[in-house]
Amino acid sequence: MLIYIGLVSFCSIVSIIFTNKEWFAPISQKLLNAYAIVSSGVLNIFGQGTTSVNGTISGSGFSIAIKEGCDALAPMLLYFYSVLFFKASWRHKLKGLGIGLPVLAVINIIRICTLFLVGKYGNDVIFDIMHVDVWQVLFIIFTLIIWVQWLKRTELIPNVKA
Repeated sequence: MLIYIGLVSFCSIVSIIFTNKEWFAPISQKLLNAYAIVSSGVLNIFGQGTTSVNGTISGSGFSIAIKEGCDALAPMLLYFYSVLFFKASWRHKLKGLGIGLPVLAVINIIRICTLFLVGKYGNDVIFDIMHVDVWQVLFIIFTLIIWVQWLKRTELIPNVKA
């Protein structure tokens, strides 16, 4: 168990260090732009009339810039390594990654959309609380829930009810 925790921790930390380097910025920006485009599309489904340009979602009277840290990369990397290094079959790992990572991406899109709506219809104080306190904690909780749900389905733990 200590080796597992060590591998997950070490690889997560190293990956986060590498993703914060200048050479990674163009890759990160493409991801942030994609989140902005998809989130703007979702907001438009709900009549917000937004546009997305260079990672910024703009609507009538409000705009939000999707910046580094808004890409959900850190929790996704943590989830990735937590699944990758767990003692389970490759089939089960691939299924966990194939479902878990897209679910985390969808949760991030929901996060971005709700932050846009809170920013547009709320005030700066509520936005800051939602952005820094509520959504960061919720994202950690959601990541943990997704990992535990995957873990419950692992063939190595037959007595756990899903």
